Parts: sequence; structure tokens; C-alpha cells
Amino acid sequence: MRCWSTEIPGAVAAWAALCLWAAPAQAAEEWPAPLYAGVVVDGGDADPAVVARSLNEAVSMLVASGVYHVRPQEDLVERLGGPPGELVARCDEDLACWQAVAWRGGIDVVVLLEVATPGSGAVPVTRASAWSAEGPLAEAVVTPLPRGGGAPLEWLAQTLLEPGELSLKIVEGGAATVDGVDWPAPGGVRALRPGRHQVRAQFGEEVQVQVVPVLTGQTAALHLAPAPQASDGAAGHRRWGLVMAPALAVGGAVALVVQRDWPGDASR
Repeated sequence: MRCWSTEIPGAVAAWAALCLWAAPAQAAEEWPAPLYAGVVVDGGDADPAVVARSLNEAVSMLVASGVYHVRPQEDLVERLGGPPGELVARCDEDLACWQAVAWRGGIDVVVLLEVATPGSGAVPVTRASAWSAEGPLAEAVVTPLPRGGGAPLEWLAQTLLEPGELSLKIVEGGAATVDGVDWPAPGGVRALRPGRHQVRAQFGEEVQVQVVPVLTGQTAALHLAPAPQASDGAAGHRRWGLVMAPALAVGGAVALVVQRDWPGDASR
């Protein structure tokens, strides 16, 4: 695991400790793994100090939850080819645009805060929304903020920290675990905390392992079945396959790796 601190731009000097997870080598007890989020703040003509505090509070809450790693602003700029704030005017309500942002930014969720100060001495407000590659996670809401700025903490908790669901359908004869917990056939639907969950299925000697993102209010669905039998003329005893899973796959494709050990395989 690699950790560092990154400065959040704005008039207020604020530091948020961000920890990025090295995905491939994950021990069973470490599942579920965090999701990746990008926080975009459009301040318009609002006080820069108010905008900076709004960004800082949103990032700090998501990081403290343990559910999300937040992409540093400079990382988003590099990945997206420009300041994240410009996405507001570019994407607006265009789903395809936000999908592209999620993929290019390597993030599961885009949090958008549009901060405004209605008038001199008025309480600042924010229009908050969140997107995944599947679409909006919740309807945008307008929320008053503290006079010095801040984040809509209650909205963030309801939209990003509440459980999602995982639906598994397991072919007869198979068995599965999710994050090391048994999930017997024929499967079913369970509520899970948001995160990247490890699904391990076994059909005889065949083992399948997938990492599935589960988001608040969303249902990720998987149909687990043995891989098709290899033809008699296929070369070699061990077969590897790579199949894209039909689940939420943002910020990195969900991959299904199948290993089949054939009788007489000397490499076992």
C-alpha cells in the first residue's frame, strides 16, 4: 500500500491524507476494498475560501469513511486533460460525458458540488450530485452550507455510504464465497457495504475469481457458471480465459480469470 499527502487547491491551505490501494495483491481479510472517487467542485463567483472548504470537507469525509480512496486533484487534471471544474459546463446532464469522466479518471463515482453565494452576507448553498458509469446515483439536491463553507455531509452519507446489493445466480453444482463468506447455490441477493468485493466460485477443480464494485443503491448482478469445455484439439493442458463480467466496472475492468487443471497436468 502506498500513501501520501496532497494539497487541495484553494485559498485555504488544506491537506488530506490519501491512500491508494495497490489492487492486484489483496489478502482475503482485506476485502471489501475501497472504491475510487473523484470530487469536482464548481465555485463560480463564490468566495474561494468557501469553495476550498467545501472541497476539503467532502474529501476528508470520504477518506475517513474507509469506503473510498479519493483521486488527488492533480491526478484528475492529468487523467482528464484539464481542470475538473470545467466538467460542469462540458457535461451538464450528459450521461455519456460523465461515463467518459469515470473511465478516464479511473474512478467509480464522480461527486459534483456546485457552490454559490446568493448575495452579500447570504448563506452559501451547494447543488450536489453524484454519478457513476451507470448514471446518476441520486437526484441532485440543493443544500445550505455553513457561512464559512463546507460539504453536504448528510447527503454524502446517504448517497455514497449506504449499502448496495449483490445478486448472484450460481449454476447447480457450484459454490461461491463473497469476501471469504459462503454464498451457497442457487444464490440470491444480499445487501453489502459499498466497495470492491471479491467473488470466488468453484465448479469441481475450476476456480473463478472476480472483483465486483458495489455502489450505494445499486445492484451488481453476476451469473456464475463453469467455463465452456475446451475442444479436443486445443493445445496444452491448462487453459486461461479472460471474460468481462456484466457488473458495474468503473475505474478498472472487472475481470473473470478461469483456471482449469486437466487430468495428467504435470505442472500441478
